[in-house]
Amino acid sequence: MLFKKRFSKKALLRLGIIITGLTLVIIAVVTYYGQNVGNFVIAIDDDAFNKTITLSDTKEFIYPRIRLVCDPISDARDMTYPWIAAKLPRIENTDGIYLKSLSKDEITDENRFIAYTFYMKNSGSETVDVKMSFSFYDVTKNIDKAIRVFVVKTIGDERTEKLYMAPDTQEYEYIGMPAAIKFVNESTILEDKIIGFYANSVAKFTILIWLEGEDPDCTDSVASAKIKFRLQFIAIGTEE
Repeated sequence: MLFKKRFSKKALLRLGIIITGLTLVIIAVVTYYGQNVGNFVIAIDDDAFNKTITLSDTKEFIYPRIRLVCDPISDARDMTYPWIAAKLPRIENTDGIYLKSLSKDEITDENRFIAYTFYMKNSGSETVDVKMSFSFYDVTKNIDKAIRVFVVKTIGDERTEKLYMAPDTQEYEYIGMPAAIKFVNESTILEDKIIGFYANSVAKFTILIWLEGEDPDCTDSVASAKIKFRLQFIAIGTEE
């Protein structure tokens, strides 16, 4: 596929996700190639444990945790939404890191995007409301302008999928792509709430992040760029 302003060089990037408790933080990191992104220290206070919201990269919650880690992805490069959408059924049915489910023959340049499925459970006896906030920081070379974030959320029988992007710097008509929700501001992708997250309820999330090759801002200028993401889930209320 060729586009007018297609990103022609590999972006020397690394992508990773960390999910943790009190705020159940996901940190997805894109860093300069070769930089160590494996060490993160996140403080968790007593209130987080008392909320008894747990995480797992499998639906069985055999090993519930307050932190999940997704391995970094090296040499991330541009993708397009139609290509991503064709992979979505398999991605959603793959718990944990999608890349790890692929055979050696399936791992190509076209798989260099972040795709991670995890679960959040209210393991306590109280109903809580959960605030969801997805943000980014430490951005270089305006790479946020070319990023797409796709969030699939399933709670019970209710499933939603939403695409997020920064406002375009120039007018462009995308073909075969759903209308995207614009980022809340220059550092926040989305803000949302789960109202009435009942005891023993489970929410499933699939997070995809990629460089959109059809975006006119996705050019060689973003090679070796850097961006970090943080997705927070905060228990904001309880009900007896």
